[in-house]
Amino acid sequence: GINKLIKDRDYVTLQKMLEYWDNEMSTITNAILKFDTGNGIVDALLTEKQKKATTINTSITFNGAVPANSIIPTDLCVIFGNSVDNAIDACEKLSPEKEKEISITCKYSREFMFVKIINPVIKNIIIHNNTLPSTKTDKFSHGFGIYSLKQITKKYNGDLALSCHDNMFCVEISIELLK
Repeated sequence: GINKLIKDRDYVTLQKMLEYWDNEMSTITNAILKFDTGNGIVDALLTEKQKKATTINTSITFNGAVPANSIIPTDLCVIFGNSVDNAIDACEKLSPEKEKEISITCKYSREFMFVKIINPVIKNIIIHNNTLPSTKTDKFSHGFGIYSLKQITKKYNGDLALSCHDNMFCVEISIELLK
């Protein structure tokens, strides 16, 4: 089509066509996954979470890699979904004008995966017995995120560590990979 328009010297139509495809490609590019973790499920999950985070002036960064077939997909969703949802909730409480970052680092060896998620919080959180109180008003229906993370880490012979210093909350997870 472009060759025909050039041969016909129909540059007005050619320009409109190129502008149309430029807009279409921008739309497609914006819809493509924003993360490359090495695991398609985590890529899709983090891309979806970034959409919400963007609305509160928050970015999600990822460093490292997630093994492709060493963790049950639903367990990956619990690990990354709950942790990032909690981080986004914490960032939502901060000033909307302030730029915020949720930092995710993931490393693995042949036997273990180590995940570290750090996010800012409005004030230091008191952690007791590696648990924190739910900040939701309906405590009966909430507070299962950390419990779910503990269950997953236990299932994979791993560990969960929560800490909070200088208004930065950190979740560290280690799990044994499936063989």
